[in-house]
Amino acid sequence: MKLANSATPTNIRDHPLVQLIKATMERNGCNSIGSFARNAGMARSTVEKIISNRAPLRLRVGTLFKLEAALETPVGELLEFFRPTSDATPGQIRLIALEGLRGKYAEGPSLSAELHDERRVECQ
Repeated sequence: MKLANSATPTNIRDHPLVQLIKATMERNGCNSIGSFARNAGMARSTVEKIISNRAPLRLRVGTLFKLEAALETPVGELLEFFRPTSDATPGQIRLIALEGLRGKYAEGPSLSAELHDERRVECQ
């Protein structure tokens, strides 16, 4: 199974995490799920389960840490895609915000580290 922007098969999950995986695959020149899985140190079947729309999206902690490295996105930010809100598309909004901030924080600390530092200063 390859991911392409031109075609969106019905078996591909419409989830911001999957869109982040697709964007990372394009940015890194991965042309298949297998190559992304190898680069991420994950089993191809695990990545297919994340992407496919056949089962509920459930991730183990170890998988989250592998995705953190592969997607260059802290686990805390990945977990934001799963936070329940009353918004109809909370994950999509968070993905757009994350992509916008990624350039701002590319050279410095991650967004999570920056927010953590800001909260620490506020508490003092």
